This record gives sequence, C-alpha cells and structure tokens, in this order.
Amino acid sequence: MKQAPISLGFILAPEFTLSAFSNFLDAFRLASDDGDASRQIRFKWDVISPNGHYIKSSTGIEVLPTAKLDSEVHYDYLIVVGGVLRSHLHLDEDLTRFMKHHFIQKTPMVALCTGTFLLAKEQLINGFQVSVNWFHINHFKHEYPLVDASCDQLYIHDRHLYSCAGGVGVAQLAAHLIALHYGREIAEKSLRIMIEDVKPDGKNKQPSPILVNRVNNPYVKSAMSIIEKNLKDPLPIDAIAKRIDLSTRQLERLFLAETNITPTAYSLKARLNLALKYLLNTDYSVNHIAQETGFISSSHFSKAFRKEYNLSATEMRKKSSCLPIPE
Repeated sequence: MKQAPISLGFILAPEFTLSAFSNFLDAFRLASDDGDASRQIRFKWDVISPNGHYIKSSTGIEVLPTAKLDSEVHYDYLIVVGGVLRSHLHLDEDLTRFMKHHFIQKTPMVALCTGTFLLAKEQLINGFQVSVNWFHINHFKHEYPLVDASCDQLYIHDRHLYSCAGGVGVAQLAAHLIALHYGREIAEKSLRIMIEDVKPDGKNKQPSPILVNRVNNPYVKSAMSIIEKNLKDPLPIDAIAKRIDLSTRQLERLFLAETNITPTAYSLKARLNLALKYLLNTDYSVNHIAQETGFISSSHFSKAFRKEYNLSATEMRKKSSCLPIPE
C-alpha cells in the first residue's frame, strides 16, 4: 500500500527569515521526489494564512500562502518560522490560536530561527530545552527564564518540539526528519544536491562567533567562547581562567600573544559589537541595550560606545540606514 505523503504546515511570522524557510522546505522538496522533479510524493506542504495575503520576509520578498487557516486540517508537522525581533515578533490572533491548539494536541512542531520566541511568548514551552541562536541567547533567557535555552547545538529535539537556531542548521534538521521517515539515503541525497555536509544526528554545534575562528590556541578559543556566551552577565577573568584550568596570568599572557589585546578588552569589544547589532537590527531603547550587553549603567555604556565607534548610540542609530549590518 502506498504511503501517504508526510504533511508540513508552515506558519510564517511577519518579516520572517527567508533563508530558514526556503532551506528547510527545499530539503523536503528534494527528498520528496526522485530526479529533482519537485512532485509532492513523499512530502507535501502548505504555507498557512488566515486571510490569503502575501507574507513579507525580512528581505522584503513576499510569499503567497497556499492554504487558508482551517482548524479541522491536521498536519504531521507544524513549522513556525520566526523573523526579526525589531518588529515585536508576533502572529495574527487566529494563527496564534491555531499554533497553540496544535501544540497542546502534541502535534510535532518545528521552531526555526526565532520561532522559539513565538512559542515561549505563549508560555507553551516552559520547561522545554530549545536551541536559540547565540546572537539571541541572552535576550531569550532574560525574557523567558522558564525555558531551558541553549546556544550549543544547531537543533534540539525535546518531546514533540524540534527547535533550530537557524542558518545552515535548518537543512540539517530537515535531513534528520527526512531520515526518520524515509531513511538516511534519501536524506543524504537531498543534502548532497544542496551541497551540505550530511550530519543528521542532532549533535552538530553552532558555529563559534567569527573572532573565535581567527585564533589557534585552544585555551584562547575556549575563553572567547565563554565570553561570547555570557555577554549579558560578563564573568570575571579569573572565573573564566578557572573554567579552562589556567591561572589568570597565564590566560592574559596567551590572549595577548594571540590577539594583541587582553581578555578584558576582548570582552568589552564583544559586548559593544553585540550592542551595535542591536542598534542596527532592533528598536530596543539604548537603556535596554546597555542592560542586554552587561553594562552597569547607561552612562557607562554610552561612554564606552562613543570611544569605540566615535559616535553616540543615538547618532549611530540615525545613521544606520547608511551602514552595513555588522558581521
């Protein structure tokens, strides 16, 4: 007897992340049929909308929904694709109700990118372990302390929820789900066409912040990773040294040799870099950004920011339309 296609229902947040949606879906498209003919044989999918209006991504490109919201329709997987946080991430009330109903009914659900924020906002995932992008981890933990958020793995499976930090991880998660239903060979075929490494085992790590990849010393790498993961609540350098079994003096000496700056200076630069990203990508107040990046006061933050960028935070934001988003 022919197996019925596995159905996927996509909920796209306003200003959703186009790459997360397209890479996840394309992995299933390639696995759904043989010969790259794009027929919905093994899998079928819909983009769900309560009104049929185009949904704009963060790139400005719009996607036309393929199915009207229907509470009687069941999907094997419901995929929630998040978007940029500057738009005060939210869903239409009918979509939110639909999402909550399916989550409570234990429909397998996938949260991509900042989709975890949408679920956490509705208090659906308290006590769940979820994967959050390292860029958003401090904000997420601050807003939703009852959720066990991690920025170590690309994706995490906890009960009926799959969560993914975004980026290349969405294709890896798609491969994992494809392999569950149709085996590793079909999953590998899909990712080979997408020119992705096949590691559908759920143990892949999120990439380290870019500066970590510019050093060779393993102790310095470890210290940098610890600093980057604690930007909201910076750790004393002696505590970081203790975690990696070095003395403070040894760590400072290795750091200087590798980067020409001290661990303290690196921590400050990392926090200011995160602050700049918040300024250019969110509408958070300067006071809130100071708190989210571990500064003891707004005045301390403002002084450090001006020294680093030769502009005040407010001036930088006004010029943001002319500036590239920092990597």
